[in-house]
Amino acid sequence: FSGPTALSGLLPEAVKGLPMTTPNDHDIHVLNSLIETTIDSADGYREAAKETDKPNYRSLFEARSFERQQVAADLQGTVRNLG
Repeated sequence: FSGPTALSGLLPEAVKGLPMTTPNDHDIHVLNSLIETTIDSADGYREAAKETDKPNYRSLFEARSFERQQVAADLQGTVRNLG
């Protein structure tokens, strides 16, 4: 063999150029989608806290935003651990 591309001539054209996948790719994709949704939720609660003139709602929305930020951080840590 003359390097990592020595076997490329044996692969069907449909397979050439496809990215390598790992067993965790699907899980990482799902988690990244959840992270995006969770961050959007945190942003929404933060905006709601800014917009309300009721202190009790402001506190509630700020707390929910913080909770969502923590969940997103936890999910990001899981993605890092998966590779």
